[in-house]
Amino acid sequence: MLFTRWRMVICAMITSFAGALLPAGETDPSSDAKSARPEPQGELVVVEDVVARLGSSEFSVRQKATEQLVQFGAAAVAPVLDAMKVGGLEIKSRGLLILQAGFTTDDSEQVFVAGEAIELLAERSDPIGQRALRILHQHADIREQMALRRLSEAGGIVGRLPSRGTRAGAPDPEAPNRGRTRETPYLTLNRQWKGGIAGIRLIKRITNKNFSVYIIKGTPLSDEELAELKRLLPVRRIQERGEAHLGVVKEGTADGICRIGRVAPNSAADKGGLQAADIIVEFAGKPVESFQTLVELISECSAGQSVKVRILRENETRTLDVELGTWSAG
Repeated sequence: MLFTRWRMVICAMITSFAGALLPAGETDPSSDAKSARPEPQGELVVVEDVVARLGSSEFSVRQKATEQLVQFGAAAVAPVLDAMKVGGLEIKSRGLLILQAGFTTDDSEQVFVAGEAIELLAERSDPIGQRALRILHQHADIREQMALRRLSEAGGIVGRLPSRGTRAGAPDPEAPNRGRTRETPYLTLNRQWKGGIAGIRLIKRITNKNFSVYIIKGTPLSDEELAELKRLLPVRRIQERGEAHLGVVKEGTADGICRIGRVAPNSAADKGGLQAADIIVEFAGKPVESFQTLVELISECSAGQSVKVRILRENETRTLDVELGTWSAG
């Protein structure tokens, strides 16, 4: 029964969801990679015929079938799952190898569909499920990046900020060999969102514990989508915002005051001269008692509106003129 559900899910994804989130008139940039995929030599064979050879008594036949199915890409996922349903341990093991190979290709559709298949296999309580779970952990970064890309294609705005305790541009101290900045992604949903419930479910692939979702006033989010979002994330990481955007993050230990922890690059705050460690004491002529007060005051403003922001910096009071922006990737 579980395998039947897997085939239905994967087939639906192959035929619809994998391409549905691309903007109208655009094609998947990985199409070149798919067109370059080598064709099987000799007479034309269908995927099912090659899958059947996974059960051959000859090792060379099984090995060649495995290599061909890797080349077939996303189209091989559902037939391979069918074979794993009735096949023995070797077919199941080869099936996992074929699916895992999807993570090493430039074909974004194959990466996505193979990841979904392995995710479903990981629900099993047998050794195959345990191996599938290890594969998911091994490729967690790839799955997260693919999910963020799909969310962006669905109209979400994916932004990134340096993680707490890490300077912008500094290498990740926990992974110094990766050569990249340690960042926390966040997602903004506004009027452009068109991902539906399938898009919301991509969030389960985001492993960063500080990942947050900002829902902008007017976002076409259904009750089902909102309920699923609350199931996937703690309530504190789901925040509602107005259309105007300042671009600051509070300092984690700032209780009772509105001290800035981080300023988003190229944001309204950055352009207006706000800096980390500034304490905002007044915004648009109204006192700011906490970061939540600031959020509420910003929500009363419009994008493009100029406001005066009074701050305390190194025991000196200053007043800055800031033109509020809109929510965008940053």
